Amino acid sequence: KMSRALAASPAEARDDPAWSALVAGLEATERELLAVFERHGITRIAAMGMALDPNLHQAMMEIPTSEAEPGTVVQEIQAGYQIKDRLLRPALVGVAKAG
Repeated sequence: KMSRALAASPAEARDDPAWSALVAGLEATERELLAVFERHGITRIAAMGMALDPNLHQAMMEIPTSEAEPGTVVQEIQAGYQIKDRLLRPALVGVAKAG
């Protein structure tokens, strides 16, 4: 959820002294959370540009496009995670379909 908060913060917020501390805090918290995940063997599932794998990805929508092969992940809505070989949460993705 930290990445969503950072993505939603406007670019000018980084220059505004009132908001820059909040943005810096969010970035530091996200780094620490990812470090804890890594220490415990939790990894993010690769999604973008990969072929849809129903064991790792949950297709939420089909996106008509001619820029990618049908069945290829073209949008990651929510990151997925696994611990070693066990799925914790599938990646929620948008998949290309023939336009």
